[in-house]
Amino acid sequence: MSDEALLRVAALGMAVCGIALLQAAWRIKANNGWRLIGGWSLLGASVVTWGHTSGADKGAALGITAAVIIALLFIGRQAAVAEERRERGARERRSAQSAARTPLLRRIWVGMLLGPLAGLAALSAATALFVVLSRSSLEQTAVTTVAFFAFPLLWAALAVLAGYVRHLGRKSATILAVGLAPLAYLLLSTN
Repeated sequence: MSDEALLRVAALGMAVCGIALLQAAWRIKANNGWRLIGGWSLLGASVVTWGHTSGADKGAALGITAAVIIALLFIGRQAAVAEERRERGARERRSAQSAARTPLLRRIWVGMLLGPLAGLAALSAATALFVVLSRSSLEQTAVTTVAFFAFPLLWAALAVLAGYVRHLGRKSATILAVGLAPLAYLLLSTN
């Protein structure tokens, strides 16, 4: 492996460990000073390391994006575990036949909402934001940077919504609306 590839692997490892420490601090809620300092320090070191691989501006953007995606994976895993616990309790209360069909389809749909659908909705919204800002008098670099950072932040927000809102119809409608409204704007604005 090249030195640059090793630095990227090290940066990813630091980001994973930093997010894990921050999640542990959030979960435990007592004597967390070292976890918080360690977690944020590792995330900062990860961004700096990314800066050494791709330049200060692009590397920092890649480092922040990698940290956000890793955080999304941690949140998604936690939401899946919580959903499994809720489903297990519901399964025990329902009959064996209906419990065998409904929770599986619900879990699959929630998983789709957490990952690909939330990601596509965020991509649609970030692209529409890019198009709107490109038509303004802002500098192209600033427009690209805003859209670049908006995408993972929107994805994170939608994934949190999909993981923690209990009403399946409400979270489905929200994520689909966030994805389809900008898509409609993009389709209508190109004609």
